[in-house]
Amino acid sequence: MKWFMLSLLIAALILPGLSHPTVAGPRLSARAAALVDVATGRILYEVNGRLRAYPASTTKVLTGLLALELGDPQSEVEISQRAAGVEGSSIYLARGERLSLESLVYGLLLSSGNDAAVAIAEFIGGSVEEFANLMNQRARQLGATGSHFTNPHGLPDDNHYTTARDLALISAAAMRNPAFRTIASTKRKVIPWPGRDWDRALYNHNRLLWAYDGCDGVKTGYTRAAGRCLVASASRNGLSLVAVVLDAPNMWEDATRLLDYGFQRYRNYEVVRGGSYLRTVAVHDGSPGRVGLVAADGFSLAVTDQELSRIHTQLEAEGTYRAPLEKGEVLGHLRVFLDGSEIGRVDLVAAERVQRVRLVPALFRRVYELFILLWQGGE
Repeated sequence: MKWFMLSLLIAALILPGLSHPTVAGPRLSARAAALVDVATGRILYEVNGRLRAYPASTTKVLTGLLALELGDPQSEVEISQRAAGVEGSSIYLARGERLSLESLVYGLLLSSGNDAAVAIAEFIGGSVEEFANLMNQRARQLGATGSHFTNPHGLPDDNHYTTARDLALISAAAMRNPAFRTIASTKRKVIPWPGRDWDRALYNHNRLLWAYDGCDGVKTGYTRAAGRCLVASASRNGLSLVAVVLDAPNMWEDATRLLDYGFQRYRNYEVVRGGSYLRTVAVHDGSPGRVGLVAADGFSLAVTDQELSRIHTQLEAEGTYRAPLEKGEVLGHLRVFLDGSEIGRVDLVAAERVQRVRLVPALFRRVYELFILLWQGGE
């Protein structure tokens, strides 16, 4: 009887694990880590994801994103004494030197130039302090509410901190920016060096660009206070992931394990394709009298096989619209849900232009045509 009861206990412990297998997370040296789906900003895995930590030069992900969102890449930036004299990693900017904003972002993300970071901050924000305010505002917009930034480069400051989760959300947004993605994935870039007989050759510090299949970014970081930090991104088969590891002695191995875990467990699922027809609606006083609603953009997300059945969509649009309508005009939304929570939405736009029909002139024209027919018939 004892053996029988023991066998039942063993079965109760083992069988659930067989019927609902779990995938163990990767073993990491990092004090904090996170893995995020770039398309949606959904956190797929984390270790101490909300633990406050120093970001070091991974701060420059947000600096670069703001530069490209708020500035014209071809704008000319004059380098100040403050920028030229900042300590730490540098692309050797000189006071009074002039470079394009785009060149400075390359220097920021490839060579981790602290001088480039200050020059960008002063140009975009007017001062380093005001730029830090912009950084904090943008971080909150992205849901990174556990962070606070005081500078654009990540040099140590007790009030300059983030979390692995927050940095993952910021980095996912950055990698959704095509210009940022292009720069972060560049291995080598030559930019001008005014006053010299040669140009600056910048080399990306992210060794995974050469070593990891599909790697397309993002940024390294190190200070004694922060330890080794890395934001690494990669794309395979339509799925784009970002791994963040903070205070990670083995940061290259940690990021590789996180990305491997993501690609093994998740796959890209296309919910809707950009430009696809989703519904036809009536248009009052319109010519034509109906118009198709199409998805303005595509929408995909990272899912496991078990999650596919838990995705559903909700189309929000009126049954009738009033003319005139312009092609591309937003008329509704397609909301995407996973496990009952909204994970994204796509604008639904008019597939074509719909002109307004002037009913009174049209009525007179029909009466006139009928009169002519009757007159001709009378002859």
